Amino acid sequence: MSVLDAFAHPVDVADIRALVADVLDTDVPGDGSFIGHGGDSFHAVVIVARIEERWGVEVDFLDVLDSTPDSLAAAVNKAHGAQAQG
Repeated sequence: MSVLDAFAHPVDVADIRALVADVLDTDVPGDGSFIGHGGDSFHAVVIVARIEERWGVEVDFLDVLDSTPDSLAAAVNKAHGAQAQG
């Protein structure tokens, strides 16, 4: 799947939950905090890299640390919108 195909539809929270769950090796509900589920700065760097690889956008490292899957999906979609306009 190309980056353009990935954004034919907004990033779904389920996709973000799966990504975070894979990195943290635990189930994470949509409203579960990144740090509350064992995330740390190393995990945040991995998630930033995987988001850029999969969706072709950059999200702020601190946004990942302070995120829930819901808020991280919103940040990825916002970054894509800014990239498309910019």
